[in-house]
Amino acid sequence: TYVIKTLNQKYGKKLAYLHLIETTRPFVTDKSFSQPVKLLKMYAPLFEGTIIAASGFTPDSAAAIVESGLVDAVAFGRFFISTPDLAERIRIGAPPNKYTRKTFYTMGTHSSSDDNLRIGYTDYPTLTEAKPDQLFDLSKI
Repeated sequence: TYVIKTLNQKYGKKLAYLHLIETTRPFVTDKSFSQPVKLLKMYAPLFEGTIIAASGFTPDSAAAIVESGLVDAVAFGRFFISTPDLAERIRIGAPPNKYTRKTFYTMGTHSSSDDNLRIGYTDYPTLTEAKPDQLFDLSKI
């Protein structure tokens, strides 16, 4: 709470946003969002500016928490990396691609071959290119 209060005092509304990353541990769930929001409920009301939440949200749970007024926006990190057409998939209700963590923020490879050094950010398929086994089951969040 000290950091958030200090940000308010020092910067007020000049700070673009505060990014809060919620825990995804199952023992702190709130059924109304189908996503744990214990930390967000504790810290979001303390900040006077824009709040962006992240971690483990589905499009539906993201919409619910924004509509509740607790946060202003939700970021999709892993799905944004793995799904080049994420905004369109959210709009039409299509699932995102599965992601491969070992390629995040690295040159990444799926094998030891030098030919695979570009695997990661640039090779995830669009919805029309994706095979069924490449799609993420959002019910598992």
